[in-house]
Amino acid sequence: MTEPVPVSALGSELERYELAAELSPEEFERYYDTEVELESRLTAMAGERAAQHEFAESRDLLDEVIKLNQVMREVAQKQLDRPGTSEPFKERLVEAADAATGLILLIQGQLCQNKAEEQLLGGNLVDGRVHLEQASDCYGELFDSSLPQSETGRVAGALTITKIEFFDGVAAMQRGKYEMAKESFEGARSKYGVLKDDLESAADADQRAQNTIGKLLRELDDQFAYTEIMLRFVSFFGQMQADNIGEALVYVDDAIGLYEAWVKRAAATALASQVQGSRAMELAHFKGWRAWAHAEHALERQDWEECQVQIRAARTHWADSSDLARRYALLGMLTPQYQTSHGEMLLQATTRRWKSTRRLYEEIDRLKEYYRNVGALNVTQNAYGGNAVKHDETSNISIGGNVDGPVAAGHARVHVGDRTTTTSGDTTNVTVTELRDLADHLAELREALESWATTDAQRESVAQLETAEQQARIGDEKGVTAHLKKAGQWAMTMAGKLAMTAAETAIKTSLGG
Repeated sequence: MTEPVPVSALGSELERYELAAELSPEEFERYYDTEVELESRLTAMAGERAAQHEFAESRDLLDEVIKLNQVMREVAQKQLDRPGTSEPFKERLVEAADAATGLILLIQGQLCQNKAEEQLLGGNLVDGRVHLEQASDCYGELFDSSLPQSETGRVAGALTITKIEFFDGVAAMQRGKYEMAKESFEGARSKYGVLKDDLESAADADQRAQNTIGKLLRELDDQFAYTEIMLRFVSFFGQMQADNIGEALVYVDDAIGLYEAWVKRAAATALASQVQGSRAMELAHFKGWRAWAHAEHALERQDWEECQVQIRAARTHWADSSDLARRYALLGMLTPQYQTSHGEMLLQATTRRWKSTRRLYEEIDRLKEYYRNVGALNVTQNAYGGNAVKHDETSNISIGGNVDGPVAAGHARVHVGDRTTTTSGDTTNVTVTELRDLADHLAELREALESWATTDAQRESVAQLETAEQQARIGDEKGVTAHLKKAGQWAMTMAGKLAMTAAETAIKTSLGG
């Protein structure tokens, strides 16, 4: 088997032809074949570098391919300008110059796509989209021309636009626009099959573009698999938003299965460590979402222990995702794409609902048991001459404890255990016990918000919550209301997001809501 000519030797041979004042048709064909051989080697090497996410090296190699074709155009033009050039040779020179121009546009589009991939890998959807649009412009110019690669430009441009639609879907999903995201993903998926057939036909028609088209085909296959995964994830988020947790779990379990298979294929095909790291990072992040959904489902089923198991699992998966992101960021390979702080806030909300819901059901069970044991309640009424004895116009009602002191007519006092509510006319006073319960809720909210307060106004809001908590513990209802009002809208909004209903209601009331 003949050893391939080294790249350096090809370059030296090309230089000899390029410097020649005159080339015969036969010499030009040898020059042309040598140039095609060298550019094929360079584009193949560039594709390998891009697959390894070594984008700077890939860019340098593709720049060399562009220079080779720019020089070929100059050589062809020099021969065209030479007197006595035959008509058949002129036609061949024009054909070669056109092919060089078309390949330059194709490589320029590939360079823009590589820049887009570099940005998207770092989670920068905005700049990534800009570079994809620039690639689309290059391919569009090629398609609108009469150059030999016109059909390749059409297909590559359509593929790039489809990729833009896909990442528009990702952006919509990040904004919570799940139906819009689903439409984008479905539209992209429907186009991939047709585009794959078109690319394979274009590769057969243009041998010089095979390396570039081969890279586009690999990207298409990868993007199709990713789109299938994201379709299931966006359906999962949509079902969670609609509170259809059972349906959501079907989608997320399916998505995780597809993603794990996708990660295994990346390892089996020896994809770059950056690619494998990126997918492992995203898989851990998505597993966190699945665990959170299972925690919500357990909460719905009142499976308290399973809820806590899944909350811990979600926290672990999101921590793993963050660790992978930091590790690759330190190596300069990846930029973290996900903010786990939002997930942690979500888990805190689920945990608080777990606590409050569990307390509620335990209280319900306690009351059921109490009323099963309490037996019959007898009411005795003494009447003389049709008139009820009023006991000095006072009445005491006690369940589970004693009431001290008489109550005047029109003034009733009800005592249940250690909770006392006094009603007089149209005025209701919150008891000391209720204020102490509120203090506990405010303490929970304050502790949660301390790490979230990043501005002076937010820190002041937390300080007002702390003062309101202290006032609640000493039974100062007016003081509680005044300081909750100063805590303001931010504290109320955050309490709502954290599902801390008691604290949210108290703040809302203080604000006049």
